[in-house]
Amino acid sequence: MKKASLKIVFLNFMTPALIFLCFVWLMPLLNSFAISYLNYSSYQNYQGWLLSDITLYIIPIILLSLYLTNKIKKTIIWESPKLLSILLSLLVVVLDFVLTTVINKVFPIPVANNQRLILSTLNNSSILGIQLELLAITFLGPIFEELMCRGLLMNFYFRKSKYGFDVIFSAIIFSLLHQHQNLTVLLPYFIFGLLLGLLYRFTGKLQYTMLAHIFVNTLIAWPYIQDNVIIFL
Repeated sequence: MKKASLKIVFLNFMTPALIFLCFVWLMPLLNSFAISYLNYSSYQNYQGWLLSDITLYIIPIILLSLYLTNKIKKTIIWESPKLLSILLSLLVVVLDFVLTTVINKVFPIPVANNQRLILSTLNNSSILGIQLELLAITFLGPIFEELMCRGLLMNFYFRKSKYGFDVIFSAIIFSLLHQHQNLTVLLPYFIFGLLLGLLYRFTGKLQYTMLAHIFVNTLIAWPYIQDNVIIFL
């Protein structure tokens, strides 16, 4: 009985944590090693971003989708789209921009380190490299992060907590994934994480949090999309 209980604890708590660490720490480490070993550059050509899109996003998205589908009895990723849920996704986008604007008015928030790095690569990469980076920022990244933070964390830690611990916990981890230089910079990410968590709690499907996340990231990256994607269409 004791062995069975320990096995259940390991499967329910340790396995998701190990999966999380694998995708947010081990895979980026291996990706950086591969780029260095192959002498790829994110600035001069596209191979570095192509490899990153595959190893950091496409492979994890496939594996996470399979894991969540296998472990959770009901589907949490997709359903026939519902108008109310789509409207709620758009409401989350509006609320995020409104709250972020208000916060910046009260106390200006400095540019996060990860945003500086993204801007640096966008301003110095080849055209195809920029397009691959924009694919990661606006589409692959949001899908991966929603599978991780809302799909994995909210379903295995404090699941459906009446005090909202699942939403708060996933928002904290979501903000830490993006930035950890100081609490002020963390705040916009934390608020967005809370909104996405509440959206998932209400709809029960990740497709709507993915939609909101994709929408926000696309709006932020829109000037670069206009210059490096739409111009070629």
